[in-house]
Amino acid sequence: MANPRLIGALVTLLLIALFIGWLWRAAGDATRNQVERQNNEAAKNSDDARSGFDACPVGLWDFASGRCKRP
Repeated sequence: MANPRLIGALVTLLLIALFIGWLWRAAGDATRNQVERQNNEAAKNSDDARSGFDACPVGLWDFASGRCKRP
């Protein structure tokens, strides 16, 4: 027959392990959300830059400044 103190210790260790697993997963979700937001912002900036390049007349794009040199 199992000792009640042993069973209590095992249950306590199980609860601690479950809490640590939940905490680990929650931290991973926050990190993934942050990376996704950064990726979306980078994509938006890239699209904006490409639109500016496409709208600039041929030969007037200044690659050093990343802008159109309109007369």
